[in-house]
Amino acid sequence: MKYHKHTRIIHSISALLIIGLFIIGKVMEKQGPDTVMSILPVHSIGGYLLLFLTIYRTWLLFKKERPAPIDTGKVWNQKLMYFVHRAFYVLIFVAIFSGMGTAATGGYQEAFKVMDASLIHKTPVKPVHGLTTFAMILLVVAHVGGVVRHYVRKKENTLKRIL
Repeated sequence: MKYHKHTRIIHSISALLIIGLFIIGKVMEKQGPDTVMSILPVHSIGGYLLLFLTIYRTWLLFKKERPAPIDTGKVWNQKLMYFVHRAFYVLIFVAIFSGMGTAATGGYQEAFKVMDASLIHKTPVKPVHGLTTFAMILLVVAHVGGVVRHYVRKKENTLKRIL
């Protein structure tokens, strides 16, 4: 059995968005405020898209039938798999809302109103955004590693359920 068609599409788009937004965020960290002003709208739109897709995907998980969890054969591995999948949802929401908080408290709105990058300043919310996005990338690596490990050990193509 496969996941619902919309869930499969959202999974792929979300993965690309998470990786792409992380890269854009790292580029913005290394650049000056003027570059941030030109890149941030793309980053923000991508974040909002990820938010709406995640809300819809969460709704689908409760409303549509889904395949049974993969049997890894080990209790610790089952628990890890459960944790990784749930942690994605939590981290996505925390990353997005901390990103909104960074924009709201870091002077970004004022800077965009008058197009003056010098109005952007540090905010205590920004480190939360950075830590949660970094944790998400670690989860992406763990998730991909788990799929590869399962395929190597059990010779079972788990990707067919979500692609």
